[in-house]
Amino acid sequence: FLFGSAPSKELFAMEDCKKRLHNYIQAHGLRLDKGLVRLDDTLKEAMFTASEERPDEVSMKDLGQRLERNLVMYTAIVSGDEEPVFSKGAPPNIEIIVDKVGQKIRTRVKNLEAFGLDSNVVAQQGQKRFACSTTVKPLPGKSKMTLYEVLIQGRFDKEICDYLKTSMGIPLHLISVVRKDIKS
Repeated sequence: FLFGSAPSKELFAMEDCKKRLHNYIQAHGLRLDKGLVRLDDTLKEAMFTASEERPDEVSMKDLGQRLERNLVMYTAIVSGDEEPVFSKGAPPNIEIIVDKVGQKIRTRVKNLEAFGLDSNVVAQQGQKRFACSTTVKPLPGKSKMTLYEVLIQGRFDKEICDYLKTSMGIPLHLISVVRKDIKS
């Protein structure tokens, strides 16, 4: 109802979806006083399941939250001039794990492929930047494409976060750091 005859594979930003909902409410004269919206049969059908109680009016805020819950989230990964890559669900996190093996501390970096980053390039850059030994190792498990992790000798979690943010443009909230080495 909000998207007309849009193909099922077309994706919309959340702002566009809320704007379309607002336009629908305006076009059908469903806006009431004090931020309330009168629900017509189309809105009731779209926003509520058959087993839920369907009220005649609801606040605009609650309607917006219900719209968000009903939609399927997709994430777009954009790297450089390439076309965006869409995946279902929340954006993945790059994992940086610092652990101790014997008497040595190592830093492991996983999930670089989800952002279109080449593990070998990150390993080479890490070797130059941090003046340390680096290795690329395939992760165990079955997947459509082989996933790798970058092993860096030493504790470089803060430096890698800074490198990924400044050089690769990855926001810090998409990077998780786990320290398993010694008491920090």
